[in-house]
Amino acid sequence: WCRNLHEPVSGTMEDRLQRIISHYDQLRPRVEQSIDERSSWYDFYPELASRSYDALRSQHIIEKDLEIEAKFENATEYLFAKKLNHIPLRQPGSNNPDGLLTLGNNYVMWDNKSKESPVNLRDHLRQFDEYMDQADKPVPIFLVIGPSFSPESEAESIRYHARHFDRNIALITANELKDLADEWSSTSNTNRDEPFPLGLLAATGRFQRSRLGKL
Repeated sequence: WCRNLHEPVSGTMEDRLQRIISHYDQLRPRVEQSIDERSSWYDFYPELASRSYDALRSQHIIEKDLEIEAKFENATEYLFAKKLNHIPLRQPGSNNPDGLLTLGNNYVMWDNKSKESPVNLRDHLRQFDEYMDQADKPVPIFLVIGPSFSPESEAESIRYHARHFDRNIALITANELKDLADEWSSTSNTNRDEPFPLGLLAATGRFQRSRLGKL
């Protein structure tokens, strides 16, 4: 049992029993079992972004390290669909961003970067540029969602915008995006049943919640 829970298997029977009890005591309680399992992944959205292996295993969000990337992407779809009231579009082919939304006659694209270190925009900029180039509609907003960003990434996004006036690469952490989604879907927000105005994200560089004012 200890081995299945990734707990040490040495020691007396009493020691092992105590480890099992402690393991379940630290699990976050759930009021009810959600039909949509993505809600559980959403609860650990920042941990998926930063690849917090121990926390994700202890909470039974993952069993294998390779699950993190897909669950981070699926949790993002859940965030937009269930919290911000936008249904992600289905994309044909394989060379696509992780997500696509409609914004009038335009698209909003996003890409998830799950990493143990800060995301360096320059490492991925050519890939993102190709996604926008091959789109059949303009892409004024491209969201990069990660655990954090290198200091150089902001300047890189500004230089890209200087070459492409109609494109904004917005750098937003998983913590920031989850906080925004929770704020919008909160019962205290009278507009929570309406789609979140995606145009508010059309700002190049690092996301700053203070720029948006009162939602």
